[in-house]
Amino acid sequence: MKGTQKIVKEVAPQLERMRKQKAKDLQEDLLKTLKTVIKKLPKEELERTETISVIYFAKSNSEKIYRSKYVEVNEKRYKYENNDIFLGTKIELSKAFKFLYKELEKDKYFSVEFFEPDKLTENCEEYQTPVDFLVYKIENE
Repeated sequence: MKGTQKIVKEVAPQLERMRKQKAKDLQEDLLKTLKTVIKKLPKEELERTETISVIYFAKSNSEKIYRSKYVEVNEKRYKYENNDIFLGTKIELSKAFKFLYKELEKDKYFSVEFFEPDKLTENCEEYQTPVDFLVYKIENE
């Protein structure tokens, strides 16, 4: 048993660093996605935009999590990628999405009101959840 405890003590910090890195990777991916969407939106549409919703989803009976090739802008869906983007498995991303949630919760330009990473990583049914980027907050500064 002491051997196991020793291994756990050695591995735990490394696992924590890996999870935090995965969360940073998710955050960077989110920001890169927003840049891409903003560049692709017609100027007139961007001027009317209050929020951009980036959608994450898991398919029924699948362990994989994706970022949708669509975003929601002004209650319309826009295709900004050719394919949905595979981000990782539910096991890999469970903690990373929790870290991401905490980071986004602190950021005044994001709303996590409808972002439910726990349901995304635990649910066996098809499930999707958005992260909302609050464009209107930029305009009000």
